[in-house]
Amino acid sequence: MKRKTCCHSYLLYLLSLASIALASQPEKHCGDIWRVSAPEQRRERSALDELHESQDTPVSIVDLHTASSSIYINTQWNTIVDDIDLYIAVTHPWIRDLRIILTAPNGTEILIMDLFPGDYVENMDADFDSDAERSIHQAIWESDAGDGDDDYDDGEDAHTPLITRYAPLMSLDLVKGIPARGTWTLSIFDRFLDDQGSLDAWGIYLNHTYMLAGKIVSLSGDPIANAEVTIPFPYPTSTFSESDGCFAFLDGLFAGVIRVSAEGYLPFDEVISTPGNSTSIVTIKMTPQ
Repeated sequence: MKRKTCCHSYLLYLLSLASIALASQPEKHCGDIWRVSAPEQRRERSALDELHESQDTPVSIVDLHTASSSIYINTQWNTIVDDIDLYIAVTHPWIRDLRIILTAPNGTEILIMDLFPGDYVENMDADFDSDAERSIHQAIWESDAGDGDDDYDDGEDAHTPLITRYAPLMSLDLVKGIPARGTWTLSIFDRFLDDQGSLDAWGIYLNHTYMLAGKIVSLSGDPIANAEVTIPFPYPTSTFSESDGCFAFLDGLFAGVIRVSAEGYLPFDEVISTPGNSTSIVTIKMTPQ
């Protein structure tokens, strides 16, 4: 009798653990069919400096797996991120299934969207901007839709795609100030069974900033690699030109004097005019010794 009682108690314990584990898991349904905010007239994409788009899409989104796509940014200048926006185009019958993460070259992860709070919302062609007024989780009517329901729809407008501009769940400002060059990865995890789709396209908009950048070339215009470029004032700072002759100082003050030394060439030591606090881009021609 004692053994049976112990077995029975142990079985109840296991069942309680299982129920707790199941209760902690996210659910596919959130209970409402949300009316997605009416699509705004498609604005021109971000007004930031440059756009980098995926070249390996479309990528299939499979249940309980992670779909990934990468963009390698190889800027001419080793610039740092001043502002960043995204656009993401997804075909999927159940957007709530998806968790979307952006990973920067330095390993920083930014949660873009997870467990969208509405059932039966399919497809997405959205811009993500941390300066947007609404979060992606506020992509719903927040007043009476005129059909007698406060915040949800009776199904007539179900399957409306997400087509507008939203703030991601985590701020894109987390990557402000890091070098833009490197591999940026978008990962989409489909956490539930029964519905599959594809990442059709995505892109990164960048505003970049640097104080001084340029290119070291010979008199004939050929790039000079490994030239040492120095800004002596107010604080001595040096860098070296890359194989294409390009160099960049990412931050710091620039007093206007630049010095360049390269093997086989006469030293360059001149004052470079600077347009106030904006970026200066220069081409420096070196004279052979």
